Amino acid sequence: STQSTWDTMATGAPPPSAPTGQLPPGWAALTDAAGQTYYHDTVNNTTTWTVPTRPAERLEPYEYIFDEEKAPSGFFSRGHYSATTRITDSENKEHLKYKSSLDIKSHW
Repeated sequence: STQSTWDTMATGAPPPSAPTGQLPPGWAALTDAAGQTYYHDTVNNTTTWTVPTRPAERLEPYEYIFDEEKAPSGFFSRGHYSATTRITDSENKEHLKYKSSLDIKSHW
């Protein structure tokens, strides 16, 4: 049976391997610096520890369009707005930080 990625990460056990000749189309078996086998989806350029069982297929782009929202009158007033966005993990380690700004004017 195939171990899940989480099981492999939790136990530290190497993932199951399959001979390169038996991989489905679009997959390549590679070895990391520790000698563990991982699998490269050559179509979407992703990797996994789990032995692939189906051919790699091009992933369709995902787009979601939100319904239009109306801000209450007076919610924003003319002026300059700025924000700093941080993406952190559960240990508060910062992985991404960026600043953005918005000017609201009477004439664009």
